[in-house]
Amino acid sequence: MDDIANETVAVSRPGSGSRFTADKVIEVLQIDVRRVEPTKDTPFDEMMGRILYDDKVAAGFFVNSVPTPQVAYLLSDPGSHLLSLRRAHQEYLTSQDSMIARPVLPYLAYTIPGRTYPNQLGGVDTVAVITVLLCRKSLEASIVEEVTAAVSDDLGSSDSKIWEVQAG
Repeated sequence: MDDIANETVAVSRPGSGSRFTADKVIEVLQIDVRRVEPTKDTPFDEMMGRILYDDKVAAGFFVNSVPTPQVAYLLSDPGSHLLSLRRAHQEYLTSQDSMIARPVLPYLAYTIPGRTYPNQLGGVDTVAVITVLLCRKSLEASIVEEVTAAVSDDLGSSDSKIWEVQAG
């Protein structure tokens, strides 16, 4: 990731989860970068593809599921590649110290397996964001269970849990 120090990187709009994560990773890496974000009328994925191919940015931050079609498309160009986080940065982002010292989302260490994307031979160390689904109390339990099962199956996870939370 030192390759992007003092470079221009594409980030999502302020207030988005993708932007929050990008800013936290940049902070933990302790690197200076120039951020470019999409205009109001341009979707982030569209902007990312265009400016990466036009060499207007050195890198871009995606917060998506794996694999994701937008990243696969970008990596179909042999000149594009995923950047790994150093193990120390990955460990800091996932540590309890990180959460106490700074208000960060709970991250998990994750390695994108080799050959997940075109031209990606080896694993890529990164972090994953925990996804939380909320619903109103009056939603039928069968619907909650069905949606939770569908999301879990889609993500290949068996760690999904359903909790009832009482307000107040």
